[in-house]
Amino acid sequence: MDRNTCKRIRQMAEYLDDEIIANALNLPADIVRKVVNGQIDEIEETEPEKGALTRVHVVERARFVRNRTITAVSPGGGTGKTTILTSLAALAAIYCPNRRPVAIADFSEFPKAPTMLGFRLVEELIESDEVFPTALTWPDGEVEQKEVLDSLTLRHSVIQNLHILPGTVVAGEKPDCEKLASIIKVLQRNFELVFIDVPKDPDTVIPLCDAILVVLTADYLSLEGMFQLMPVLERLSVQDRIIPVLNKVSGNALDPEQSRRLLRRFMIEVEFESFIPEVPRLHLGIEKNRQPYVLSKADSLFATEVRQLLSVLCPDWGLAKKRDSGVVTSLLRRLIRS
Repeated sequence: MDRNTCKRIRQMAEYLDDEIIANALNLPADIVRKVVNGQIDEIEETEPEKGALTRVHVVERARFVRNRTITAVSPGGGTGKTTILTSLAALAAIYCPNRRPVAIADFSEFPKAPTMLGFRLVEELIESDEVFPTALTWPDGEVEQKEVLDSLTLRHSVIQNLHILPGTVVAGEKPDCEKLASIIKVLQRNFELVFIDVPKDPDTVIPLCDAILVVLTADYLSLEGMFQLMPVLERLSVQDRIIPVLNKVSGNALDPEQSRRLLRRFMIEVEFESFIPEVPRLHLGIEKNRQPYVLSKADSLFATEVRQLLSVLCPDWGLAKKRDSGVVTSLLRRLIRS
């Protein structure tokens, strides 16, 4: 183990006890403590344990200047991808320099992004004779920026520079992959940031994105699924754009003991960029307030962590604040030791 391992130990120490790190790395606890205290800068390299998990490397993010495109994937449903993407889109529009327009396109089979941002699609369809803008209504060929902003996307009622584009409002109707790709390229030309909730067959969309959030929950099936998902991302040649996010870190695991063991390993194998806390009845709060949770509960730990994740995606915006390591440590210890 070299200097990089020592660096990783120090990173882990922000979230985990020395004993947990020592057990996970198969090192004496006093060695771990000396590394954390700065008494050791390098550890002699040893052979990896036979059968060890394949290490997942997260490559340093490119500091994009304009037109960043972000999506989210997960090894299964119900991990909170849409919640995270809509929350990021709302905060991005608020913090975006010069209030340039931000877009979120929901190309999933059952689009929920508009509803989570305050729209009531069914009510508006019933009560209005106007054509509702979706990817299916987009014209072929080039379009003007004014057309994109005024008639081809939905403008948020409160956050005026936030625009929403559902792929469809009826399940089963969907544009083909070629059209989705052309729409994304138009969005990239006209918006500072583009967030995309991917379709059921995402192979065409994912390579067009600059950052791919891999959203995991703290249960064994989701954590194990990360390693099953990696070959897919490698096949698409996007493994250097991965940003792992652990969602619902205070939630109950399906198999608590296995999950705790695997999560300890994940703190070694994967460098999580964000720890999104579980918010009980979050969707009910959105339903009641008709606005994103990050607006109605702007001072919550959830909103703070989403903002932290936005600072990773947009490092040039100057949003980064020192993370409250005590809060994060408390969340992780609660999960690992419960």
